[in-house]
Amino acid sequence: MTEVLTPKEVLKKYWGYDSFRPVQEDIILSVLKGHDTLAILPTGGGKSICFQVPALCSDGICIVISPLIALMNDQVKNLLSKNIPAVALTGNIPYEEQQAIIQKSKEGAYRFMYISPEKLASTKFQQHLIDFKINLIAIDEAHCISQFGHSFRPNYRKLIILKSIGKNIPILALTASATETVQLDIMEQLGFKNKNIFKNSFSRPKLSYSCFKVDSKINKVLEILKNVQGTSIVYCGTRKQTEEVAKMLALEKVSATAYHAGMSVEDRKEKQQKWSDNQIKVIVSTNAFGMGIDKGDVRTVIHYNPPDCMENYYQEAGRAGRDQKNAYAVLLYNNDDFKLINELPIIKYPPIETIKNIYQCLANFFQLPIGVGEKQYFPFDLEKFCNNFKLDKRIVIQSLKIIEKEGHIDFAEDVFLQSTVEFLVDKDRLFAIENKFPNSNMIIKCLLRTYSKILESAVSIDENKIAKILRKDYNFVKQELDFLAQQKIIDYVPKVDLPQIYFNWNRASIQAMKFDVESYEQLKKNYLANLQKFKNYLFGLDVACRSQFIALYFSDHTSSNCGICDKCLERNKIKLEESIYTEVMELINNSKNMPLSVNQIIQGKTSQRKALYWKVLKYMQENKIIVI
Repeated sequence: MTEVLTPKEVLKKYWGYDSFRPVQEDIILSVLKGHDTLAILPTGGGKSICFQVPALCSDGICIVISPLIALMNDQVKNLLSKNIPAVALTGNIPYEEQQAIIQKSKEGAYRFMYISPEKLASTKFQQHLIDFKINLIAIDEAHCISQFGHSFRPNYRKLIILKSIGKNIPILALTASATETVQLDIMEQLGFKNKNIFKNSFSRPKLSYSCFKVDSKINKVLEILKNVQGTSIVYCGTRKQTEEVAKMLALEKVSATAYHAGMSVEDRKEKQQKWSDNQIKVIVSTNAFGMGIDKGDVRTVIHYNPPDCMENYYQEAGRAGRDQKNAYAVLLYNNDDFKLINELPIIKYPPIETIKNIYQCLANFFQLPIGVGEKQYFPFDLEKFCNNFKLDKRIVIQSLKIIEKEGHIDFAEDVFLQSTVEFLVDKDRLFAIENKFPNSNMIIKCLLRTYSKILESAVSIDENKIAKILRKDYNFVKQELDFLAQQKIIDYVPKVDLPQIYFNWNRASIQAMKFDVESYEQLKKNYLANLQKFKNYLFGLDVACRSQFIALYFSDHTSSNCGICDKCLERNKIKLEESIYTEVMELINNSKNMPLSVNQIIQGKTSQRKALYWKVLKYMQENKIIVI
């Protein structure tokens, strides 16, 4: 039986804090009362504590649904560092190891299990969950549930199954960015009995937002980095651009490195660690960087290109100044960006004919006839597909997601198939080859010892693990497995390092393809309305204060003008210039027609205010109000 602690005792014991941040305690108490709860906390607002604390207040395991493997692993590592038993059950773990984790979970070995929505969609895994002692279900990045959201994922839509598995177990849905429409949709899709939302303010009092139209983006970035000390993130639109910008910064003696999903895991980890340790000042990245990053002293987040929606921008910009000190979120754009933003609707919501054509191309790519393919995986080389059919990659990815939403396929860019081995011969035949092939015999013995049920059925294997056990390299293991397969001793299916397309149904003809046109058009209409709001923000249309504009976008009506964004500063500057104009006119009127020297007007002023006085005097001279 686990020791029962109060929320504040848990917070003190594991995190060392004496009190919660605003709204955190309200969320925790709601969950502990057994209420389904929606928590909307800004980026860096401490969402994890909202489910980790109540889960540790009672016996059992908390199931956490999370969209990214990297995010799961980071949180598990963090919990383990606090001596809290936690595990991530991901698809890249060998089958036998997954089964062992599931068995340990049934026995109460873990307090937290992190899984993907795709894993939860498995009926086999759902059957296992019935035997878990679950105390809480937490759904991270809950905006993915809503088809009105910016990152909709169809498998998130299936999470209603938790209601039947979890019985009276409370669900806590967490997100940093959700409009009012998305909030209501999340609660409806999760079967909340009552509307139950807790929000923190979307205002960031110390974060200054600004947007600049510039001719030279790199010059503006250099200017910002020169004037603001501390670490920075520069977000770029493409992998190639991250490399180019990082090189240009390095040429100007700025410590910078590129980061994107095309790099190896080890390379990315090393770069992230150096940046976290302040060995590198600037990390230049695609939006692959930032999720789960716990670095409070980021002073600037610069967007080299505008993102595709307000939600993404708010989350990415919000990675600056989590330590509650002064920080800057800067968005740069030029004439080319106008064109790209206006292309977004056709990319995000292509014509239905385009989507159906891509489905047809998919069938041709896999050589899949009508009426075939149900429950089958196909390795998918996106680059090759786009080149073969001369298609825009952005439109292809979006179309695949729409086809997935309609239920025809599952498309996961980060799901890969493990290697599998199945023995085709009995034990007697295995003993017969023992002396004939010594190296192969070494592999066979290792397989039998490492994977207990391998003689009964196909099992997932890990070539790297086998190589480590045998103190051999990966290539040796791979060659011997290939050899055993050629000898018909095993059936060996090597792992596939490509994303997988899974057909839920047999391939349909374009004419018979199921497609909800009415729903699609409504989603497109909502998207266009939200995109227009983002364009208004970017170009400063009807924006009195950028911070307040963002808050209102997310239906937060509690915020006031921040006083530190570019719009507020410009307005304050104009007011100051007006007061200076009035002061100069009064001095002239009181001079009784005697000439005044400029020194008499600006004496005793700071250098900053002197510059404003000169600006006002120049304006008065140009408009023939005074003569200097």
